Amino acid sequence: HRIVIDMLQCPFRTAPDSDKEGSPYLNIKDVHMPEYKRVHSMCTLCYQLLKIMVKGSPPNAMQLSKYIPFMQSQLPYGFRVADTLMEIFKDNRGLLEEMNEEVLTCFVSLSHLKGKQSQYLNFLCELC
Repeated sequence: HRIVIDMLQCPFRTAPDSDKEGSPYLNIKDVHMPEYKRVHSMCTLCYQLLKIMVKGSPPNAMQLSKYIPFMQSQLPYGFRVADTLMEIFKDNRGLLEEMNEEVLTCFVSLSHLKGKQSQYLNFLCELC
């Protein structure tokens, strides 16, 4: 899972040889632009792979749980992150008990901001 997380972070990291100090390769806010369609597709596929990796595997879900804050930061960009997060928490009582208020608040906020899109509501329902 670490390689997949690296793939998700890579396009948005700061370029080491950039003439603009602190400039990322790609600003994540631009990922919906047509010229970055492949980057968007790659990120979506990475999240689908992570979802498959944790499905039915609480140990994998626990290992991936340390990246939840990073995944939350990518929720607004249409990579289907909510589906992956839902799978991480699904049938994982230990992880649900460890969930902090920030994760829950993030999904409640997104459900209000994004017009109650089903992926955010499904995640909240999964927690019940």
